[in-house]
Amino acid sequence: MTYLYEIDKNDFITLTEIHSQKIVAKDKKEVSIVSKNALAFENKEDGSSVDLIEYKVYAADRIDSIISFSGEEFEADKDNYLKKNERAKLEIFKSINEKTKLRKQKYVVCCQGSKSYDIHKRIIKRYSLAENFLKTFTASHIYKQLNVNIKFPSNLKIAFNNLGTVKSFDSVPCESGALRYELKNSIIFPRQGFVIGVCKA
Repeated sequence: MTYLYEIDKNDFITLTEIHSQKIVAKDKKEVSIVSKNALAFENKEDGSSVDLIEYKVYAADRIDSIISFSGEEFEADKDNYLKKNERAKLEIFKSINEKTKLRKQKYVVCCQGSKSYDIHKRIIKRYSLAENFLKTFTASHIYKQLNVNIKFPSNLKIAFNNLGTVKSFDSVPCESGALRYELKNSIIFPRQGFVIGVCKA
């Protein structure tokens, strides 16, 4: 997975997250891919927003994606699209905090008929560094190995820490403005992962 950080003159972070993972289905039964947390699209209190959500899911026996969507563009034609697709379905759960008016969405993609699936996800978020300087990843399923790439401008400092893993991530030498961490020959269990801390240099 890759995290790309940018910061503007108002100390707002733009974070692009790129995730790729493989899910194995036992006996080709249905599997569910759940976005870890409900994503807040906009918070008028602090100006944070999610500017893009993009999912692509590929089955092991297919070259083209069995389901693909970006942001909310698919919603108008969602029902018609899913009737044509017998191998994947999409569920969306929405909620609104009446106090903050913060609108959130959680995505669940259900797939069936294949032994494994490759999931590619890209999310672009914008938020205030003063309000949120930590990025936490916790696994929702078992990972056999995990690579983390971080890219950032010279006016930011990055700290990386393990989160409950049996073995520590290894730091891999990189060029200036980039960090790479690898966890090999070990397993990450659900609720384990890592934390990225960001501050101004």
